[in-house]
Parts: sequence; C-alpha cells; structure tokens
Amino acid sequence: MNATIRQILSPRHATVETVVVQNGQSVLVGQPILKLDSLNFEREQQKAQVHLRLLDIAAERLTDDYLNAFVYGPMQSMITFRSTVVSDRQAMRDDVAGRIGVPQPTIDGAEAKLDEAKAELSNAVDSLARKKLEIAKQKLDKEAERTQLTQSVQFMQRLIDLSTIVAPVAGKIDLGTVAGVFVERGDLLFEISL
Repeated sequence: MNATIRQILSPRHATVETVVVQNGQSVLVGQPILKLDSLNFEREQQKAQVHLRLLDIAAERLTDDYLNAFVYGPMQSMITFRSTVVSDRQAMRDDVAGRIGVPQPTIDGAEAKLDEAKAELSNAVDSLARKKLEIAKQKLDKEAERTQLTQSVQFMQRLIDLSTIVAPVAGKIDLGTVAGVFVERGDLLFEISL
C-alpha cells in the first residue's frame, strides 16, 4: 500500500528559526512543526505600536476639555475682551458725536478707534474659526493615521502568526530542512506521509 505524501513549501523567503519535531515523528493536525524567522515583522509591529502610543499622547491635546481650557477658552476670552472694547469705543464715539461744537477731527478719531476695535474683534472671531477648522482637520488626520497603524499592527501580527508552520494533516513527518537554514519561497520545508 502506497502512502499519500503531502509536501509543505515555504510561504516566503526566511530563515528556519526552530524545528520543534523529530524526523519521522507522528504529528496531529495543527501541531507546530517549525518556525520561520519573524524578527523583521516583530520590529515593524513594535514601531507601529510605539507610533500608536505617540498618537494617543497627541490625541490627549485634541480632546474637547483640553482644547476648551488651553485653546478655545483663551481665544474666546480675547473675543469677549474685543467685544467690550468695541462697546466702549461705540459709547465713546456716540458721546463725542452727541456733543455740540466738537471738532470733526475728534469725531473722526473716535470713529477710527471704533473701526479699529471692530477689525480686531473680527480678526479674533476669524482666528477662532480658523483654529477650529485646523484642529478638526488634525483630528481627522490623526484618526486616519491611527486606523492605518492599527491595520499595520494587525497585519504584522498575522505575518508573525504565519511564521509558525503547522501540520495541515495528521501523519508522519519527513523534514526537508533544519534550523538555521535560509529557505526561498516555494522551497520544501517538510513532507507528511498520511
């Protein structure tokens, strides 16, 4: 009776890190047979994880509480201050304009100060609106970067997991390689006799 033989080939270029079975040993389905080097994948995964942690730190500065306390709050205070200045200058101009016999240059000066205060208020309101748009864009960019890095970490984990080659069927192992050998994609790793 002829035994059916199933060949297991290397899925990628790699160094065989460890072989965990003996030649001729009987194995079960899913039993680990050998491990291919996964150091590069592990390094890339670690880099992505560090970058994710840095993104988390940066995200703390984009929370509503932080922004309200350290960005929007001070800008809103400036807008409130500028509004008060406009009101004061409006009252001053109205007072000067309401007096009889006030020279036109004095009225024009009060009008110019009012216009300047209104321009400063408008600039403060515009600055706050621009800052909110800028921060909204930063949040979107950070979220997109986080998604990409999370997918990269997951992908690297799958590659690391695939570095452990398991028996696809039960049978007797005939090793085609040993630990420390570099294998090309498609090279024979082992055969299983069913």
